[in-house]
Amino acid sequence: MKLLFILRHGDSVPGSPGNDKERPLSKEGQKEIKHLRKQQLDIFDTIDLVLCSSSIRTRETLACLMKGLPDRITIRYIDALYHASADIILEEVGFVEDKFQAVLVIGHNPGITTFMAQICQQQGLAVDKAMRTGEMAEFSISKKDWQRLKENDLKFIRLLSSKA
Repeated sequence: MKLLFILRHGDSVPGSPGNDKERPLSKEGQKEIKHLRKQQLDIFDTIDLVLCSSSIRTRETLACLMKGLPDRITIRYIDALYHASADIILEEVGFVEDKFQAVLVIGHNPGITTFMAQICQQQGLAVDKAMRTGEMAEFSISKKDWQRLKENDLKFIRLLSSKA
């Protein structure tokens, strides 16, 4: 069974308009992601591909996770994931080669929350809040391949929090 994890980056330093992509993680954001890594080490050990937005805060989120990720992991930084819509996130996941079994996408709101909400809504599950920084949604994939992936091929499993 293939798995998809969608992670909202850790809390970031407030920025001024025009430099949003350059905002780093805050100290709190670093703590959030390190806590998530410690709590979910078994999950991070299964991941073999990371699709990461090209922003500084998503790159730093990945850097905080790296101590918990296997050496064999493949990492791709994708500009299209910077503030991507739910449709773009699904499209980027659809480009993944079949050799990968567990994919982690690190991105931004509102696209991350919209992605999760659309999948949950199809399953009759209500999502009444936005994903907080450092939260990760887990999905199983009913298809054997990633190509032509559609929302109804995904099943929401759980939402994992980075909060202690």
